[in-house]
Amino acid sequence: MRYSPYDSDLKALAQMTEAQMLEYFILRIVESEEVWSLSDGVEWIVEKDNDQQILSLWPYEQLISPNLLSDSIKKDATSLEVFMVDILELAIEEDWNLNIMPGVSQKECLVTPHRLLDILEGIQDAAQYTLDG
Repeated sequence: MRYSPYDSDLKALAQMTEAQMLEYFILRIVESEEVWSLSDGVEWIVEKDNDQQILSLWPYEQLISPNLLSDSIKKDATSLEVFMVDILELAIEEDWNLNIMPGVSQKECLVTPHRLLDILEGIQDAAQYTLDG
């Protein structure tokens, strides 16, 4: 299994709609079973934009722009399971929004953690049904 985008993905990402970006993100995190974000070394960074708290997410480390990094801000990954159980649940409780792959396209793809969790649980349920069925 590959854990980096193909060159053709990089070209296509810049032209994707918000829905296509979300679909790409979901397919890739399910495939790789990991999610990337930015960390201060202790926890993932949640940025404040006006009245919103926003957590930025990427499916691959290579998609995170070096411009977003500094001595105190690093790339960090977690497993899909921990992401779903801990991070998305916290994001729901804290009313964060999720910014999917910022900097990869000119478009902004914001999604609620509840919506993303519902989609991921649906994918897991479908896979479980297929395995059990």
